Amino acid sequence: GNAGPIDLDSENDTLVADKTTFRLDQLKDPYFPTAGYRIEADGVFAFKEVGSTDDFTALEAMAEIPLSCSRHTFTPRVFAGSAFGTELPFSSLFDVGGLDSFAGYAPYQVFGQYYAVGQLEHRYRFMQLPPTLGDGLFTLLRYDAGNAWFYRDDVDAENINHGGLAGFAADTALGAVRIAIGKAEGLNPRFYFTIGNVF
Repeated sequence: GNAGPIDLDSENDTLVADKTTFRLDQLKDPYFPTAGYRIEADGVFAFKEVGSTDDFTALEAMAEIPLSCSRHTFTPRVFAGSAFGTELPFSSLFDVGGLDSFAGYAPYQVFGQYYAVGQLEHRYRFMQLPPTLGDGLFTLLRYDAGNAWFYRDDVDAENINHGGLAGFAADTALGAVRIAIGKAEGLNPRFYFTIGNVF
């Protein structure tokens, strides 16, 4: 972990915290894995005793396990975050939204001190690319369910939001390409186009 003061101009607050990160990535491919698993956890622990404006704890975790059969890959993923009864400053709130989080929402559209998102993605390789161009072309279908909440008492299966994603992807020599449309309950569809490498 590391610690140090960070001035947050928008709030006129100071954050002095210990940040702890855990990564275990055994996926066979960073873009379109067909096997392996990935587990990640990030914790931020802020203390007034060492100069932080607020005392709080924020812990976020995710896991995914792709499972393949022939040209089909099914990938369940879970993401979750908790303030453990502390009060997070605005700059440290968890957010839900965006292509990889909850595709029917814009990034930062839904936020809170607690969140949980579950995904089930189906990827189908419908064409193999020549080796000089890349690897394959895929269809994508994904179901998203989750929400963010400000108070622990609000965390309830009764107020889970649902959404989905459909599109195409390519594993190319230039990196991963994704063209997709995401939809969440009660909202207009959101369109996505991404290209590039993971660093």
